Amino acid sequence: MLILKCTQKAGKELGQRQLEPIAAEDSTAVVGAWYVNLLRFGHNKTLLFTNETSLYSMVVPYVKKDLADLSTLFTQHLATNLSLERVPRPTIDQLVAQYQTVQMSKTDSRHVLGCMNDIADMFMYQLERVGGPRSGLLPTAVWEINHVIQLKRDDYPYRMMLASLAQWQEGG
Repeated sequence: MLILKCTQKAGKELGQRQLEPIAAEDSTAVVGAWYVNLLRFGHNKTLLFTNETSLYSMVVPYVKKDLADLSTLFTQHLATNLSLERVPRPTIDQLVAQYQTVQMSKTDSRHVLGCMNDIADMFMYQLERVGGPRSGLLPTAVWEINHVIQLKRDDYPYRMMLASLAQWQEGG
C-alpha cells in the first residue's frame, strides 16, 4: 500500500480536505510512507514526494486529470527515478505492485517537513537550472538532489533508499 502523508496544500489539491493521521501500527508501507507537498514553478504545479525513512525525493509535474490515477502517476515517476539509481527492474516491479492502492493521511513529522522545505528549495534551484518541471532533464535534477547529503540523517537519500529496498527484499 502507498501511504501518502499530505500537507494541507497537497491534500486540497488532491481533493482530500479532511485528512486524519495514520497510527504507526496501522502502517503497512513497504519502505515507509511518502510525504507530499504542492510546489509551484511559474504556472506549473508539481508534487514533491519525500520518503519519510530515507528522504529520497522526487518532483512530479502534473495536470489536474493526472490526479485521477495518483498511484500510476507516482509509480511511473518512482520507477524512472529508481532505474537511474540502478535498482534492478524486478525490484522496481515488485515495489510498484505494492503501491497499487493509496491511503492518504495528514503529515505527522515536523522533522520530515523541515527536510522537505530544504529539499523544495534545492528543487526550485534545479528546476530553474534545467528549464522547468516539464524539461527532459527533470530526472537528472531529481538524481542530483538525491545525491546531496542530508545532514539531519548524515547520509545520502539514494543510499538510504537503496538500503530500505534491500531490507524489504530480504523480508525484514
